[in-house]
Amino acid sequence: MRARSSSVARLHVPIALLGVLATVAAAVAVLEAFVLGPTTAHAIEHADEPLLLHVLLDWPLPLALSALVGIVAMRCGRVLGARLRAQRRIARGLVHARATTLCGEPVGLLDDSRPAAFCAGLLRPRVYVTTGAASRLGDGELRALLAHERHHARRRDPLRSLVRELLVESLFFLPVLRPLTARRATVDELRADAAAVAACGGDVRPVAGALLAFGGSDDMRGPSIDPERVDQLGGVRRAWRAPRRALSLAVVALACAFAMALLAFEHGAGRAADPRELHTLASATVTVTASVVLLCAAVAARVQRRRRPLVEAAA
Repeated sequence: MRARSSSVARLHVPIALLGVLATVAAAVAVLEAFVLGPTTAHAIEHADEPLLLHVLLDWPLPLALSALVGIVAMRCGRVLGARLRAQRRIARGLVHARATTLCGEPVGLLDDSRPAAFCAGLLRPRVYVTTGAASRLGDGELRALLAHERHHARRRDPLRSLVRELLVESLFFLPVLRPLTARRATVDELRADAAAVAACGGDVRPVAGALLAFGGSDDMRGPSIDPERVDQLGGVRRAWRAPRRALSLAVVALACAFAMALLAFEHGAGRAADPRELHTLASATVTVTASVVLLCAAVAARVQRRRRPLVEAAA
């Protein structure tokens, strides 16, 4: 059951990729409608299709695709901006972390009486522990805690979390991504717990002790108590029901998005009598795609510059 649950949770990757491709296809269709322009009256007069179909393909369909692309871009920018601001706040709070070694693991130590441990950083994540956690936990519990967070750092889970949030919030027409990504996050926590148990020689007691130590207050950051995680430590596996209705609706939404984009593109390509018009469309598409890639690269470079003082302080 656990393998099947993990496999179903992985569906968020192909569904999200199809959603991105559908958005790109819609953007290409919108660019085509913008470059080629509406069908001329002479073309409508000599066409085999009804006049109403030409009118629908020339205006409402491109407008609907434009709205789809615009909403996706707006939601993506909003989430990305919020996460970048959060990263800056985290970086400012971790600048004074002292590089040290706990249980043979390099960590950033924060002077804070509250017990907390977490993995921070997008491209090169590091593990941070407060002095409250280091003094409160025993050696076994601390080793389990560090192994848990090291697993997240090794897999770059903060970056994975950012990408998942961007996809979930941007691809609003695929609401199934929310439960699938939430399930995937739970699976990641279960695997981190399994890595912590393995680091403790198969003993689950240190991991359970760390969970209990961080579960007593809402302001503690660390491995929170999840009933499924407790069950896993006890050898009990929970069943998880896949959202079948939401998956079916996602298939319908993707099919509609691709069909609309293909219909708009074929309608525009069919009215391009001059091949140079299609060349202009291809150039415009390449230009927009390159601009988006450069924008993403600039955002990644800015994040890296923001994190550089933090990395140097923890090095």
